[in-house]
Amino acid sequence: IISSLFSSLKYVISLLLSFEKLFILALIMTTIGIGYSQNPDVELAAKQATVQAKTQLLQDRIDLAVIFYTIDYHPRKTLPVIQAVLNSNRLIGSCTAGLILTDQILPSGIAVLAIRSDEWELNTGSSGDVTLQDPYLAGTALAQTIIEKFGPRSRNTMLFFADGHMISE
Repeated sequence: IISSLFSSLKYVISLLLSFEKLFILALIMTTIGIGYSQNPDVELAAKQATVQAKTQLLQDRIDLAVIFYTIDYHPRKTLPVIQAVLNSNRLIGSCTAGLILTDQILPSGIAVLAIRSDEWELNTGSSGDVTLQDPYLAGTALAQTIIEKFGPRSRNTMLFFADGHMISE
């Protein structure tokens, strides 16, 4: 009896340790979801790509979404759809000549990369229409916006897209 109790106790402890490791792992995870669409209906394509990305992510919270789109998928039509599906304004992206996927290159379409991370602090910033501004002042304004959003924390990586169409704030 003692031997079987000891064996059962070892099994329970082993399970608890496994759950603890999984729980700790879950606390420091970064997950991504990727979706794309070539649907000729631009708004439907944005919804399809975003739903795919969110479904793969398996999370409700979206810390950042990166969007790439070809010229025929204008953000004026796609951004409101993407923001509604993700329930987030943390979007960055750019127009591109095509979408590079794992097994193909698409000449047109929209792609959405959704990120949720407990490891990284992600945020966005923009400086609006820089065509009417002095370049130095526009860069300074963007840097100030980023510093205000992140505060004194360390910034290790910055993605910078120069695209006059992709402003989501």
